Amino acid sequence: MKELASHIHRLLQENDCVIVPGFGGFIAHDSPAQWMESEHSFLPPSRIIAFNPLLKINDGLLAQSYMTSYRTSFSEATRRIQRAVKQLVHSLYENGSVYLPEIGKLRFNIHHNYEFYPEDDKLISPTLYGLESFEMNTLEEVKQQREALQQLRAKQLEEEERQRKETERLRREAEIQRKQEEWQKQHEEQMRLAAMKRAEEKAQLTLSRRAMLRKSLRMVGTAAAMIAVLFLCFTFATPLQNTTIGTESYAELNPKEMLSNLMSHSLITQPIGENAGANTIEESPIEEAVVPAEVAEVQVPKIYHVIIASVGASKDAQTMAEDLIHRGFQDAKAIVGDGYNRVCINSFETEQEAYAMVRQLKADNLYQQAWVLKRQ
Repeated sequence: MKELASHIHRLLQENDCVIVPGFGGFIAHDSPAQWMESEHSFLPPSRIIAFNPLLKINDGLLAQSYMTSYRTSFSEATRRIQRAVKQLVHSLYENGSVYLPEIGKLRFNIHHNYEFYPEDDKLISPTLYGLESFEMNTLEEVKQQREALQQLRAKQLEEEERQRKETERLRREAEIQRKQEEWQKQHEEQMRLAAMKRAEEKAQLTLSRRAMLRKSLRMVGTAAAMIAVLFLCFTFATPLQNTTIGTESYAELNPKEMLSNLMSHSLITQPIGENAGANTIEESPIEEAVVPAEVAEVQVPKIYHVIIASVGASKDAQTMAEDLIHRGFQDAKAIVGDGYNRVCINSFETEQEAYAMVRQLKADNLYQQAWVLKRQ
C-alpha cells in the first residue's frame, strides 16, 4: 500500500485526477487564499484532495507511472496495480480503515461504502512552496495594544517605586535596631563592671572582719590561758583523794553479739534459689485448614471468533451484529477494542471449529472475506 500511495502522491502533484483501476479516483482541486476575520490571519492557497469511488476505469496514468518506475510493460504494471488494490480492499475489510501516507485515511462504513479523510498540509503543489499563513491586526487593535503596553509600563513603574520605598523603610528599621542593640550591650557592660566593683568591696569588707575576729579570738585565748593557770595554782595547793574506778565502767566488745547485730540489719533475709519464678510456655495445638470437598468445574472460554467485517464506528458494528441476530445467528456480537470495530458471527473453543465455519460460509457464498480472530 505504501508503494501505491507513493505513486498517487507523485501523480497528484502534477495532475488533477488519478484513477486507481477497480477501486476509485483521487481528485485534486485548488483552493484560493482566504481571510479569516475571527483569527485576523490570511491562509495561503492550497490543494484539496477528494475521493470518488465511481471512477474505476483505467485511464493508463497510474500504469504509466509503474512502467516508468519499474521499466516494465503495461500488462505487468496493470498486474502490480491489481495486487495492490486487492491488498488494500482486504485491509479495509479486516481493519475497517487504511492510512495512505501523504494522502489521507480511507474507512469502510456499515453501508459498504468508502469514506475518505484527506491528510492536512501534506499534499502541496510545487508552485505553492514557501507560502504560509500570517496574521495582520487592524489599526484599532494596534492602538489598543499600545495603550495596554503603556498602562502596563505605568503599573511597573508604580510597583518599582513602592518597592524602593519599602526597601528604604526596612533599611531605617534595621539601623534603629542596630543602635538599640549597641546601647543594650553598653548598658550590660556597665552593669557588669558595677557588679564586679561591688563584689570586690564586699570581699575586702569580709577580709577585714575576719582579721578583726582572729585578733579578738587571740585576745580571748590569752585571757583564758591566764585564768587556767590561776585555777591550777589554786587546785594543786589542796590535798587530793584516791579514786577507785571499777571494770564495769569500760565497754565490753563481744564479736558474736556484733555479728548477730549485723545479720539482723541485713537487707538480704532469704536466699535466692535457682530457677525461681520460671515461666512455663504451653504449646497450643495447630488447627488444620479445612479443604472443600467439591471443586467447581472450569469452563473453557471461547477465544476463537469468526469475523465477517470491520467497520469504522462502534455503533455500526453493533448494528450489523443485531442484524445478524435477527437473521438467525444468535451468537453474533460486536468486538470493540485495540482501535478496531469488528463484527463476529460466532465464537468457538477450538481453532478447528472456527475455521470449519469459515469454510462453510465461503462455500455458501455468504461472507467471502470471513477470517478467524484469536482473542481472550
